[in-house]
Amino acid sequence: MAEFTFLTPYWLLGLLVIPVVLALNSQYKGKKSSLIAPHLAKMLGHSVKVKHFYFVWGLAWAMACIALAGPSWQSNTRPSFELSQNRVLVLDMSRSMYATDVKPNRLTQTRYKALDLLPKWKEGSTGLVAYAGDAYTLSPLTTDSSTLAGIIEHLSPELMPYQGSNLPAAIETALDQFSQAGVNQGDIVVLADDLDDSELTRSLSLLNGKDIRVSVIAIGTADGAPIALPDGAQMKNQRGNTIVAKTNLKNLQTLAKKTGGLFVPVQHNNRDVDSIATFTDNAGSHLAAKQSEDVKMDSRLNGGFWLLPLLLIPAALLFRRGMIWVLLASVLPMTWTPKAEANAFLNQNQQGEQLYQQGEYEKAQSAFTDLNWKGAASYQAGDYESAIQAFSNNKTLDGRYNLANALAQNGQLEDAADLYKQLIDEKPDFEAAKKNLSVVEEKLKQQQQKRKKTSLKKIKYCSNSSNSSNSSNSSNSSNKSLKMTLNKSKDSSHKTHKNLKIKKKSKKLSNKK
Repeated sequence: MAEFTFLTPYWLLGLLVIPVVLALNSQYKGKKSSLIAPHLAKMLGHSVKVKHFYFVWGLAWAMACIALAGPSWQSNTRPSFELSQNRVLVLDMSRSMYATDVKPNRLTQTRYKALDLLPKWKEGSTGLVAYAGDAYTLSPLTTDSSTLAGIIEHLSPELMPYQGSNLPAAIETALDQFSQAGVNQGDIVVLADDLDDSELTRSLSLLNGKDIRVSVIAIGTADGAPIALPDGAQMKNQRGNTIVAKTNLKNLQTLAKKTGGLFVPVQHNNRDVDSIATFTDNAGSHLAAKQSEDVKMDSRLNGGFWLLPLLLIPAALLFRRGMIWVLLASVLPMTWTPKAEANAFLNQNQQGEQLYQQGEYEKAQSAFTDLNWKGAASYQAGDYESAIQAFSNNKTLDGRYNLANALAQNGQLEDAADLYKQLIDEKPDFEAAKKNLSVVEEKLKQQQQKRKKTSLKKIKYCSNSSNSSNSSNSSNSSNKSLKMTLNKSKDSSHKTHKNLKIKKKSKKLSNKK
C-alpha cells in the first residue's frame, strides 16, 4: 500500500469556510437572543430549541472538501520507456569455418571480427547466438561486452552438438531474444560463410513483417578452399573426394538487402567491422521501444469517491422533509443507465490494461480512456504520433520523459534533446534521461556529418564541372592557335613555292636568250 496523500490538496482550503460560518452564526444568534432575556423567556414558557442544522452542514461541507481533495492511499504502476539500440550477434560454427581461403582460416577471422565489433557498440544491449546444425543462445541481451568476449574467444565447431548449417534456426533464436526482452526493433549481425537457397527462403519468411534488419559479414570467398580439420587432415565426402567450401555471396547479400541490412565481404583491414558498426549504430528510426526497468511511473488512485455515499445522509437532513430526499436519492440512481461495457466486471481502462499485458497494444490503444495508458499502448504499437498527443497532456516529470522518448522515436530528435535537457535540469540525477540524451545527441551528430558529406560532394561536383569547362575552353583556344599557325605556315610555304616557280621561269628565259 502506498503512503496516504491528497491528489488535489487545494480543495482542503474550503475547510476554512466552516469556522467563518460558525462565527457569523454565533454573532447572529447573540443578536437575536438579546431581544428577550433568557430568564424572562423561560418564565414566559418559550423553550429554546437547539438545532443541529449548522453542525450537519459543517460535517457535509468537510466531507465534500475532503472528497474533492482526492484522498489516495493506493497506486498503479504504469510503464515508462527508454531508447536503446539492441542487436544479436550470430556466429557460424559449422565445420566449413576451418576452410583456409581466408588466412589463417575462416574461424579465426570470425573470432577477430566479432571481438573487434563488441567495443564499437557503446549503446544498447548485445546478445550472442552460435549455430551449426542447430542454434544456441550463448548470452541474452546484455551490456557486459567483456562476458561476450570471453565466450567468443573459446568458440569452435567442436563445441556444437550437431554439425551442419542452419541459419534460419539462429535467426529464430535471435528473434526470441528480442521478444523476451520486450524489444520490437533491432539488428541481427551475422558472421557466416554460406547460405543455400532453402535457408534463404526460410530466413526471409521468419523476418517477414518484423522490424528487424540483418547485416552480414561474409567470411570466405566464392572460389572457396579445402576444409583443414584441427588434426591436419582435409575434410572429405563419402566418395573420398576433398570438400571445397565455397561461400554463396549472392544469397548472403540478398538476405541483407531484403531485410534492410548491410552486406560486407570480409576484409583484411577493419573496414568491414567499421562499416557494420556504423550502420547498426546509425539506427535512424530503429531506436528500440524498450520498457524501462529503472524508471517506474506510479499512477495514484483517487479514493475520494468512497465518501460520496456518506454525503447523502447529511444532504437529506439539510431539508425539512428529509425522507423525501432520501427516497429520491435512492431511486434516481436506478433510473440512470451506465455505459455498457464488453465485460460486465471490467471498465475500459481495465480491459485496456488486460490487453496491454497480453501484448495486444493496438487493441489496448483503442480501449484505454486514460491518456497516460493510451500513450504507453500507442508507443508500444509504434504509433508515435498518437503517443506524443497522449503524453503531451501529462506535465509531470515522468510524463514529459515518456513524451521525449516518443519524440525521439518519431524522428523529432532536436525537440527530444531539448526536453531531456529540461528534465535533467529539474532532476540532475535522472540517469535514464541522461542515457537517452546521449543516444539522441549521437544521432544528431551523425545526421550533421551526413549533411556535411552531401554538401562536400555537391561542391566537388561543381568545381569539377567548372574545371572541365575551363579545360575545354583552353583546349579550344589552343586548337584555334594551332590552326592559325598551321594556316600561316601553309601561306608561307605557298609563297616560297611561288617564288621557286618564278626563279625557274627566269632561268628558262635566260637560257633561251
